[in-house]
Amino acid sequence: MSKKNGLLAFIISLLLLNMLSCTEDNTTLLDKERFINITAELMIIEKLNLDKSEKTLLIQDVFNRYKVSADQYRLTKDHYKDDPAFWADVYKQVQVRIKDQINKKKSTQKKPK
Repeated sequence: MSKKNGLLAFIISLLLLNMLSCTEDNTTLLDKERFINITAELMIIEKLNLDKSEKTLLIQDVFNRYKVSADQYRLTKDHYKDDPAFWADVYKQVQVRIKDQINKKKSTQKKPK
């Protein structure tokens, strides 16, 4: 089996495992805090210089860590699509989280050895 086929089989296995192991109802909207945290992580992943398959794995890892499905995330996004106040607040908080992560990373890099 080539590396490409192996990676594809691995990704498919992860997706199937995720579908089988989801304990939450996929029709439940995510709470705002969880949605914001996931959105911040997804925005960072989107800007990484990685190929699509690597990004897919990272995205799936985010959903697994928060114990949500891609469908739940999408459903929440769709539910609020016509609510500009919701999105203004979400993006404001996402921006704060990303800046905090950048500052945290900078502060750990500046520590003398």
